[in-house]
Amino acid sequence: MGDPGLIPGMIGYAINLAANHVIQCINVAIRCRKELDALKVLLLKIQVMNMEMQEYRKTLNSGRVSTSFHPSLSMTVNSWLNELNTLVEEASDLAQDCIVNSYCRFFPRYKTSRKIRQLIENVEKHVASTPSVAFLHQLQEHVANQQVLQQIKNRMDSLNLHTSALTGISGDLFPSTSSAAPYTKYIEEALIGGQDSASTRMKELIHSQQHKSVSRFGLLGKGGAGKTLLLKRLFNSDQLGVPPSSIIQMQDLTAADSWELFSSHAFRHSDGVLPMSIDQEIARRVCKECGGLPLAIKVVGQRLQNDGTQLLSSSLRLSYDALADVAGYGISLQLCFLYLAAFSEDEVIHTGIATNHWMGEGLVAGPDPVQTGEIYVNLLAERCLIEPIQKRHDGKVNNFRVHDVLRHFLAHQIAEKEENCFFKARKGLKEFPADDCRGHIRISLRDNSLTKVPKAFGAPYIRSLLLAGNTSLTEVPKEVIGSMNALRVLDLSRNALQSLPKNFGSLKNLVSLTLCSVPIRKLPYSVANLKNLQNLQCLPNGISRLTSMEYLNAGGSRNIVWYKCRRGRLSITDLGSLYQLKRLVLTNNGEIIREGMLGNIKQMQSLFLNLTETEWLPHDMTAMSKLRTLWLACPQLIQMEDSLYGFQNLGYLRLFNCAKLKQLPKLQKLENLRHLQIVKCPNIEKFPDEFGKEGAFPKLDVFSMVEVEKIEQLPKVEVEALSSLKIFTIMKCEALQRFPECYWNLKSVEKIRVYGC
Repeated sequence: MGDPGLIPGMIGYAINLAANHVIQCINVAIRCRKELDALKVLLLKIQVMNMEMQEYRKTLNSGRVSTSFHPSLSMTVNSWLNELNTLVEEASDLAQDCIVNSYCRFFPRYKTSRKIRQLIENVEKHVASTPSVAFLHQLQEHVANQQVLQQIKNRMDSLNLHTSALTGISGDLFPSTSSAAPYTKYIEEALIGGQDSASTRMKELIHSQQHKSVSRFGLLGKGGAGKTLLLKRLFNSDQLGVPPSSIIQMQDLTAADSWELFSSHAFRHSDGVLPMSIDQEIARRVCKECGGLPLAIKVVGQRLQNDGTQLLSSSLRLSYDALADVAGYGISLQLCFLYLAAFSEDEVIHTGIATNHWMGEGLVAGPDPVQTGEIYVNLLAERCLIEPIQKRHDGKVNNFRVHDVLRHFLAHQIAEKEENCFFKARKGLKEFPADDCRGHIRISLRDNSLTKVPKAFGAPYIRSLLLAGNTSLTEVPKEVIGSMNALRVLDLSRNALQSLPKNFGSLKNLVSLTLCSVPIRKLPYSVANLKNLQNLQCLPNGISRLTSMEYLNAGGSRNIVWYKCRRGRLSITDLGSLYQLKRLVLTNNGEIIREGMLGNIKQMQSLFLNLTETEWLPHDMTAMSKLRTLWLACPQLIQMEDSLYGFQNLGYLRLFNCAKLKQLPKLQKLENLRHLQIVKCPNIEKFPDEFGKEGAFPKLDVFSMVEVEKIEQLPKVEVEALSSLKIFTIMKCEALQRFPECYWNLKSVEKIRVYGC
């Protein structure tokens, strides 16, 4: 006969796995935070309950407990676990929905939040029906060993306290049939500083005459706030008596109390005094991250007690050093990660901005450095070295954040001491720290309050100068421009510069220049002499002479795009001589793209066009035979039939806000297409019949259709069509009445998402 506990044991294991998965999803999602946080707390409670229920089940199956009086007891427990597993699976589906919602702002959040609240209610009802304690008293007469019963009771009592600490709510975990309050002796432990007021308040209430007839009380506080320890103290004191019904709110520890508690555990060998060998700023940041919660402070402090924050530094150092061993990337990936310390504390970093700087320094290479940069970001995210904030539909990280403690470690322990960097972003600096910058090769003073740059600061070999976000900066003198002969990366975004020095073109080695959101109306003519400039975020006069340009972003530089110059209005035609251009982001609110404007750029690999007046794509653009990524946001676009078929290497096509486009071309001719997105194209009425034919789209991995409001039906797909499709997403296509069953039968499909239809 098989083990009767095998199946419920597997169910319990599945519940834990599913709960962990949901918690990970909740940590990634952005929308519905209030509801998701409540669900996360409940899942933590479920995991503890599940663990206890498994122990309870083992006791039933061990032979130490007679269940002859209730033959269906084991079945009841198994049934309870089955239903709990179903509820956790439902939570998993909702968490996945919330991840999608996080990156699709147009999807209404109220429906999802309502579902989460309903799920929480259902789970709480199920929790209240748990059979363990209900049968506990019936088991008392049938337990072969009274010590076993006492162990069960102790575990249940401990569980009530433990789950209260996790959830921060009052009340019992299991419904009890006894009115007597449990009483257990615990090991004596010193009361944590900052809890005195709560302890005093509880003792006052206990002695109060008006509470003598009440049998229960509540203690409210965050997980790890010290509720369990406080209750232990009261159990062991001469004060419990009959507990009152009032609720006492426990407060987080103050910064002073937190540091005192942290020091007592982390620096125990030095009597709580910070050793000279330890970086105090890092230690205090670690303490601050514990959020004033005594349990967290105690645990983290004990982990660091051997050698304080040097243990943390060793762990972070190990993660940093390990990047050098990543196959195919090595030291380049390591330096790219280090470069992130140049950004401000808690700054949300766009992948494109980081990649631009890396490209300027020559840290990302290959046939498509932009793609390499995106790979680097995702590798760092997989290793939990950065925190993804938003992802694209293809799963790639769009923007991210570096944890404060990790950023501080990178900046101070490695960048400054080993790589000759000076990173002081968002430090409230009002004057340029010329003496401190002397001799460094990378300087970041982002997001400070600088008003001017000195004429010299003794850094002749500087490679990167990042001054973005100094909103009062009005001057960069010609003397300092003339002294930075090795400069490769210059970021002057988001400041008050009215002009640049005439000798700006003397920066012969400049590779990357960023001038977003600045009031400069005209760049010096000498900028055309920047022969090594490959990555530019503006569109200056004389750009036709920058024949080495490979990456141009003319979409976010405001006033300097399309300004008037002596020889007339700057035109897209001026881009026609940039034969080496590989990536172009172009925004234009007036000019129409015509034959002869872009057709000569045969090296183009990634093209992002936001053109308000363009009605069709010129036929000569088919000469871009190396094009792999095409994003089109053209409200006036009415047809694109002939121009697409020449892009035989196209792998990523996104049509966005093409409001007048009524018919899709026969996209199945693009045999290398891997990712297709159609977003906010409300007048497209149907797909070409060839869409679902056998052999169509042999490499397509991801297909997304969002807010295509007139699509009433999807074409049927034949057996061998869409043979590589993995993710199929349909959102807010309100006229779509039915989702064809044939799509569920596609062999390679891993995920189908249908929302708002």
